[in-house]
Amino acid sequence: MQGMYHQGCCRGPGIGKKMAYQAQPMEGEVVCVDNSMRPRECMVYLRQVELDERMYVVGLWARIPSNAEAASLFGESAGWQARPEDRRLLAFLCLSESMDRLSQLMASHFWFSAPMRRQTAEAAGGEAAT
Repeated sequence: MQGMYHQGCCRGPGIGKKMAYQAQPMEGEVVCVDNSMRPRECMVYLRQVELDERMYVVGLWARIPSNAEAASLFGESAGWQARPEDRRLLAFLCLSESMDRLSQLMASHFWFSAPMRRQTAEAAGGEAAT
């Protein structure tokens, strides 16, 4: 089963808008967007992992940035309006990076198993290797 991306209260595989960029959730991963605006949109990233031969679900939560926050992250002027999918992309990239760091941390302390995905190699200084 492919990973899933859900928007709002939709449930089930394939329901909701698929991410329109390269970072698709993998098998065993679910990304949900709460767009009820109470008080802000947020994104939840769930991932099935196995630690010491026991199954768990790891969840991370992030607030979707406002237009002003997205403008500063994209380096645009203050009046610039970000598309909703760009704001969600920023939240997903933040969650994906945090999930990678969390997976590395868990793997250093437990016998760890999770869905395989592309990893970003880091140089000695902590920057992404080319």
